Amino acid sequence: MTDFVGRVKRPEQNDWIIRSLMDNDFYKLTMGYFIFTNYSGVHVRFRIINRHRHVPIARIVNENELRTQLDHAMTLRYRRTDIAYLRGQNVYQDRMFSEAYLAFLANDSLPPYTLTRVGDQYEFTTEGPWESVSPWETIFLAILSEL
Repeated sequence: MTDFVGRVKRPEQNDWIIRSLMDNDFYKLTMGYFIFTNYSGVHVRFRIINRHRHVPIARIVNENELRTQLDHAMTLRYRRTDIAYLRGQNVYQDRMFSEAYLAFLANDSLPPYTLTRVGDQYEFTTEGPWESVSPWETIFLAILSEL
């Protein structure tokens, strides 16, 4: 079992904020399934900006640390055990996710991103198929918040 309190108090070198693509809100998986089923392949551009301009995020969060964590997240893939867990999600006496979606997840990865410093803020942008881009939202926000 992971000792999360100990991890925060005594972080190890190369201790990643996102260790698995399952380190995400389950809602993102269900929303991703909706997107995969209804809008697969639709090219989108996704951008995150800080709406609270009085909070100087780029002065608070080190850009190199942010990039290192984001780059690491791009290397992650769903593991066989992740897919098996998702396959076992049985809602209303039926599987929650189709085999086609699970196969997609097993072969998908986060698309490249652009991180730009604009004054005391960061702008995060990524684009690609909607079903691949969507997980970046909560992953980026989790990384930024923890840093």
